[in-house]
Amino acid sequence: MTRAVLIAICGLSVGLAGQSGPGAPDFRAAREEVAQTLSALVKIDTSNPPGNETKAAAFIRQILDKEGIPSELFEGQPGRANLVARLKGSGRRRPLLLMGHTDVVGVERDKWSFDPFGGTIKDGYVYGRGASDDKGMTSACLEAFLLLHRLKVPLDRDVIFLAEADEEAGGRAGIGFMVAQHWDKIESEFALNEGGWIYQKDGGVQYVGVATTEKVPRGLRVTAKGRAATDQCRASTTRSRTSPPRSARSAAGSRPCA
Repeated sequence: MTRAVLIAICGLSVGLAGQSGPGAPDFRAAREEVAQTLSALVKIDTSNPPGNETKAAAFIRQILDKEGIPSELFEGQPGRANLVARLKGSGRRRPLLLMGHTDVVGVERDKWSFDPFGGTIKDGYVYGRGASDDKGMTSACLEAFLLLHRLKVPLDRDVIFLAEADEEAGGRAGIGFMVAQHWDKIESEFALNEGGWIYQKDGGVQYVGVATTEKVPRGLRVTAKGRAATDQCRASTTRSRTSPPRSARSAAGSRPCA
């Protein structure tokens, strides 16, 4: 959570560098608020499959409604909503997109020392599935988005907030759906998402690492052709889970492998 908060809030701080007086943000209060938001999001089970991200989107929408910020929900599949909200700027520059995903991978409860969907806050940490991947990032981006709105920061570009579904299983109901069907809602010059790293030492930032891409899945179908091994050769190699011996005789030493 701390890394995600720093990424989002540091970006906001740069935008506020020229401001002074009562318009300056209270980062201590923001930290406490984002921790509570994250804790509440963790308590919403959005394990993918099946996802059920609409529950998380509805929770975020309630927060935005209280702030007077309109938002839209787009479901790529029933019960799997992507939430989009926008703060209008002057239009001098193309939009900035703040994004995070609301689905999480599954859990093996017997391997957890905390309830994975309890959202426990202890010793400065939030515990639970999705606390770092990626509801922490989602909460931090939301907090930065809210601060921009509350402080009435003059913007020379629109700032878009996207809470996306289905990141953990390919994105067909999430970013893939949004790009294909609702690109106009998220089109931007830059997008800030998970990845990268802010390294701290003794309370000070040492460097900021930026990840420009991640691994991309590529499905392959492999077909092997040839003669099947003899029963004895197959048995001798199955035990060790290795390929048939290259020599003319099997490892068992009784029959040659074809």
